[in-house]
Amino acid sequence: LAWPNRPVILLTGAQGGIGRHVARHLAARHKARLVLVGRSSTGLDTEALITDLRTGGGDGSYVQADVSDPSGAQAAVEAARARFGRIDAVLHAAGVRRDGYLLHQAEQGLGAVLAPKLAGTVALHRATAAEDLVCFACFSSVAGWFGNAGQGAYAAANRFQDAFMAARTGPGRSLSIAWP
Repeated sequence: LAWPNRPVILLTGAQGGIGRHVARHLAARHKARLVLVGRSSTGLDTEALITDLRTGGGDGSYVQADVSDPSGAQAAVEAARARFGRIDAVLHAAGVRRDGYLLHQAEQGLGAVLAPKLAGTVALHRATAAEDLVCFACFSSVAGWFGNAGQGAYAAANRFQDAFMAARTGPGRSLSIAWP
């Protein structure tokens, strides 16, 4: 991808290992300005991560929002625009993995797994439709291709992302990265 100078990237799943790793990499390599998005403010030392981003040459801010809710996705996009004036890319790494055989999963458990990947992907796609994106990428999982015992809902959610990104029309290059 041809990133603009100091790209502005909306990164969901900031509390997860993939999100933190990608954020640090983009700040160090591309001097990226990141809007880190997560469902809660617990479990992540956001100030330490933002300090790391600035030390690496980038910048960042944290927005607490549930992107599986269209209003949460819209709030995250608006926060990015307010802070940096534009959005160049969306990297959607949010997800929930709740292992368990499908026959034994309650509806609530299935919903928790499916929401960030299904509803979150669609809500972010709609919320950024007017943006001039370079890239919109989802971090899916190889579980969507190969499955894994007890991860049927997670596999289905990731496979949805792969299919959605393959069919997506809109601004920017569409990618689905089947993370191992």
